[in-house]
Amino acid sequence: MIIVLQTQIRENYGAHAWDGEGECPQHWKYKGGNTYIVEGVTAEQAQSAEYWAEVEGLVYSNDEYWNEYVIDSSLVDEVDFDESNHCESWETPTYLTKSEGEWYGKRTDTDPAGFRPEILKMVTVDRMSDGKRLVCDYHLTGGVILDWDECQDYFRILREIEEAEELRIANEAGFATYEDYINDKYSIAS
Repeated sequence: MIIVLQTQIRENYGAHAWDGEGECPQHWKYKGGNTYIVEGVTAEQAQSAEYWAEVEGLVYSNDEYWNEYVIDSSLVDEVDFDESNHCESWETPTYLTKSEGEWYGKRTDTDPAGFRPEILKMVTVDRMSDGKRLVCDYHLTGGVILDWDECQDYFRILREIEEAEELRIANEAGFATYEDYINDKYSIAS
């Protein structure tokens, strides 16, 4: 069986300028929510109030700045489960799994918005007890998989190559910078 949790997130805009002294200003705004999916739930777990409380406790947070809480939960038979019935197409659910007594959340973001075209997806794994990010892999075209640091290095080098090519184009056209070349080419006044 599968548990699906839908959450609501609120952010306290009043806390941004709060110095931690006295009562925190209250100016809460709703910020959407998340979808969490737990696969492989046994019949015993599905009937256990303690298990449900444990799972819901993984996604619950509440402090002066931010809170997230469950607004809907459902139990779905694995045969009937279709992720699109629980998430919008633009949404990236978090799959929760328990291993050796520790809960982990895995997200696979395939939304290209904000990604360079070479990035097909980003996979992250967080330890739920403390929110520590354990994995952040970028899957690029050509089957290349890079971790966060490797990805930063890769795109820094790629940008250096692009800048060198831009400068070469500008110099061949008689300009000192690529910006000057573009401004002249498209008649952009400085």
